[in-house]
Order: sequence, then C-alpha cells, then structure tokens
Amino acid sequence: MKQKFWITLFSSLLFFGCEKDKDGGEPSLLPVSQLSISLEPANYSIDTAELILSEHSGKILLDTLLSTRQQHTLEVRTLETEFVVTTVFHAKDYDKIIVDSYVQANPNNWQITPSDSYQYLPYNNDPAFGEGFEAATVKYLNVPPIPGDDFHFSNTYALRSGYTYNPSEGSLEIEYTKRNSTNHTYFVVPESNLYKISAEVQKNATIDLTQMKEATKATYRTSQDLQEKSTLLFGYPVANNYNNYLWLYYTNFIRFQSGYDIIYPKSDIYAYKFISTWSDASSNAYQYYSFADSVPTHLSFIDESYIKLNSKSFESLSVQFDKDLPTYYASTWTDSGNEIFWTIFSPTTKTAFNPKQFINSLNASLLKDRSLSNLKLAKVTIEKADDLSYQAFFNSVFNLNVNKENKIGLARRFTKNVN
Repeated sequence: MKQKFWITLFSSLLFFGCEKDKDGGEPSLLPVSQLSISLEPANYSIDTAELILSEHSGKILLDTLLSTRQQHTLEVRTLETEFVVTTVFHAKDYDKIIVDSYVQANPNNWQITPSDSYQYLPYNNDPAFGEGFEAATVKYLNVPPIPGDDFHFSNTYALRSGYTYNPSEGSLEIEYTKRNSTNHTYFVVPESNLYKISAEVQKNATIDLTQMKEATKATYRTSQDLQEKSTLLFGYPVANNYNNYLWLYYTNFIRFQSGYDIIYPKSDIYAYKFISTWSDASSNAYQYYSFADSVPTHLSFIDESYIKLNSKSFESLSVQFDKDLPTYYASTWTDSGNEIFWTIFSPTTKTAFNPKQFINSLNASLLKDRSLSNLKLAKVTIEKADDLSYQAFFNSVFNLNVNKENKIGLARRFTKNVN
C-alpha cells in the first residue's frame, strides 16, 4: 500500500481508495484520512523528528521523518479514526531521545511538543513573536523605599536584565528587552506591598510612581504534608489576548518576608495562569494548574490513592483506578544511562498492556542503534483536567484552534516516583 506525504495547508478532506483484501480477493474500499500535524520541539537543535502512526492491532500505517516547525499533511488508509501516535525527538547536542506514544488518539491539527515541554493553555502562538525585539529602558520616579533592592519587574515576554537604583533621588532605571509591538510593564515592591501596571510602554519611558496600588498577599492551604518546589503566576492584562502576559510571580525571583506565600495584583489583570509544583518525602510530585479570574490559595491535590500499580514490569504494566477516573495516565520508561525517555499516554479504559512488545513493534528508525531491553519504569503520572475526556484534553494541549478557546480551567497532576 502506498503512502503519500506532502506539505500543505490545513486540510480535512476525505476520499476513498482501493486495497486488496487479505485473501487476495477483490479490492475493498478503505477511507483515506488526511491528518495535519506539526512537530514543535522546545530544543531548537532538533530539526527532524520521527512520526509513527499505527492501528490498535499493531499494524504500522505510517513511519516517516518530518522536518520540525512545519505543518505537514499525512495520508493514511484505514477504517480506524483513532490511532497510536508515536513521536521520536533526538536532541543530538546532549544525546537525549524523547519518545512519546499517545494511545487511542486522533492527532489531526495537532502541534505536538515533547512531553517534557508541552504547556497548558493559553498557547502563545503569536505571529508578532518573531517580529523582533529591542533593548529598552524604563525610568521610575517617586519610587517608594526598596529595602535590599527587593523588587520585581516584568514586561510582555521578558524580565529585567539590569537596573540602577538611586534611593536619594527616589529613581530607578531598569534595562530590559521589549517586543517591538504592544508592551505592558509590571513593577512591585513586596516590602511596601505596592505595585504599578503600565500599558503601551514605549522603548524609553518614564513612569511616575506617585500613585501605586496595593498588592494582595496570600498564604496557601493544602490537605497534605507537602513541600513547595516552585510556583509561577502569569497575568493577562487584556481580555482574550493570550499573547500579552506579565510574569507576576516566581518563587525563585521574588524574595519576601514571612507571613505570606504569594504576592500579586488583584486588579488590572483579566485572567491569571497559576502553576504550582510540590513534592512529598518520597519525591512524588504534585502539580496544581489554574486559569481563572482569581488566584487559587486552597490547593486540593490528587494523590497516590487515585491509582494502583498491579504490575510494573517491562513485559506487563497493569494499573487500577479506585477513585474518580483521571483524564489520562502515563508511564515513563528510561534506560540505565538516562538517554531514552519514553512516555506512554493512555486512556483509563486501557489498563493493561505489554510495553516491551509495543516499542519493539514500532521499529522506530531513530531507535535502531539503541538498546531497548533494559528500559525500566521510572514514574507513573495521572492528571485530572476539568471534566475533559482523553481526546478533548490533548486537543486542548496540541490543537491550536481548540486551545485558543482556553478549555482547561483546572488541572491537577500527580506523579509517582517508582525508582
């Protein structure tokens, strides 16, 4: 059976072709499906990746090397509408291979990123992002006292690179890199609990801080004994514009006094993207994601009680769900040298399979010189995202047309460390 491949615009045409049946009889009609796919690695040294589409029976429908950051239309001839979708990204500069398999999925119009770098909504696929950046400065006047030079500044897409603070004059000049088009800036002094958001800031601007607003300080509440690893908070100052955001908070950038966990502007922001990661004594990871018009402080995590590992060998993986079903579960397998990271994403209806048989049947070109016999289970992840189905969740992550609508409001993830 011939396979066709070419680069084109988005397409969802459906037509029919002929194929001999298995007994050599008269040809039967099979639908020819066109899938529009782009591979978007975070590592810019990766310019080629492998894509494999197979049926649930294991039959390979397509195995091809694709250039990254380009939209491709691929033709497969099959009766199935859901596939096993496998991508292989090889980062040659540090010899790391990321393999991701999505079981029972339809990848049409997906822009697939490796599992170690995909992000939630809103997706910032902004044509203006490539328009260029320029060096800029903003000079603040009538600056409140800044003990220990403890302040935070951000603008659309960037943080500050340098600054000059003159407390006797009450002035602060900040150097940063700005986008050529619309630009917002955010300035906060945690000590005085004051902030200023300014819109349409020009290349070299002067901003008076005589009038500032009071920031909000909050503490987290959790039901488990966990340790915070990192928290990020992004703010969107313009309604429905997900390409213009401000980095409002990051645990490693803002130093603060005891008595609160996070500081942020309660007004001047249309929506907040909140991502907080925690861990327990067994190095299990917990993540809480929210996209809403407020910042969550009561963090209710999902945990190990949501999934049970009945078998975890390379020849047999078996899981069980005793509570509310997650949106998906994923198993990550690594070799002894941590050069291969293979993650299998599965719906909760498929609770048992043979990973070794699965990866060997793929016969991936980019894995032919690699030993796969010593792969071991490193971690198991479950995630519950709103009430989205398995397919709807990954459409929200990878399908640009869907994720512009911002389908995910709350997602909670738990990762069990198996090592």
